[in-house]
Amino acid sequence: MSLTQRLVLRILVAHGELPAGRVFGHLMMRYEPLPYLGNLMFHALLQPLINAPHPLLYEQPGGEWQQRLLRITALGETVLHGQGHWLDHQPPDRWVGGVNIVADQSP
Repeated sequence: MSLTQRLVLRILVAHGELPAGRVFGHLMMRYEPLPYLGNLMFHALLQPLINAPHPLLYEQPGGEWQQRLLRITALGETVLHGQGHWLDHQPPDRWVGGVNIVADQSP
């Protein structure tokens, strides 16, 4: 999980359920040490946390994505507090810097 994704979970624990646009505002103004993201890249980074077989975030359906309410799931809190590992719940392969990371294999 990226630092930005982990910070999103921290924001939702600290502030409760918020519209995605407000989460982005908190992230850029208070949490991200080196702000760099645009709002569409932020939205793309949320998708794996929302659309996973066992999601870490719940997104209220309907409307524009910026206004959809986000909240952390019980699994999200477990992962954030180090009591669970994200890759145990997110089995698909992913690429990081040209390296294929397979969740169920040792690196």
